[in-house]
Amino acid sequence: MVSQAVQSAIGLSASQITSIDDATYSAIPKGQDYYPDGSYVMNDQTGEISRYSASADVRQVVSAPIAAKLGLSASNTISLTVAQYVGIPQGNDYIPNGSYLQDSLDGQLGEYSNGTFRLVSMQVAGILKLTPSQIIQISDQQYTSLMKPSEYYPDGIYVENLSTGDISLYSGGQLHWLSPTVVAAVHPPLSNTAIVTAADYSAIPKGSDYTPPTS
Repeated sequence: MVSQAVQSAIGLSASQITSIDDATYSAIPKGQDYYPDGSYVMNDQTGEISRYSASADVRQVVSAPIAAKLGLSASNTISLTVAQYVGIPQGNDYIPNGSYLQDSLDGQLGEYSNGTFRLVSMQVAGILKLTPSQIIQISDQQYTSLMKPSEYYPDGIYVENLSTGDISLYSGGQLHWLSPTVVAAVHPPLSNTAIVTAADYSAIPKGSDYTPPTS
């Protein structure tokens, strides 16, 4: 069923609706209420907001800091009764793709993209020149609940092994080693180089050696 709140949210007009008789309508099997994919719904009793994912048929809770960052409020969400809201199965919390998140307890940073959450070192944060406006501060509980399988490095950054001095270009999730000759030719700038431990360097998948483009 499409509730009045959803009809209003998606702007349904009389010209878009086909009228059928009661017997025909009643004969159609009924499923769960309809919500547009990516719509934000609000519990009218608690004010909690969730994002609806049609592919998974779940609602994903949007924490207060993320809702504030997205500018969500009663005026741009679909208000649901408690019964309607809890009637939608709950999935994982909603995190916008490409978000930088900070633990409100200890200040640790992470980057979320494509379902993966990776730690952002202070060194990498400095290279990215992250500003407070780009960071969403969330609760320690929510931050620690996110899986952090690896460190985050943006494409195009150079990564140096602290123990050996080896330098690689990070691209496509892999390190591409620079030979001494290439290092001398490219002169990787310190402002775009993350110096990491041998363990962190070894943990990053290795790709083919880097060859600078010819002019």
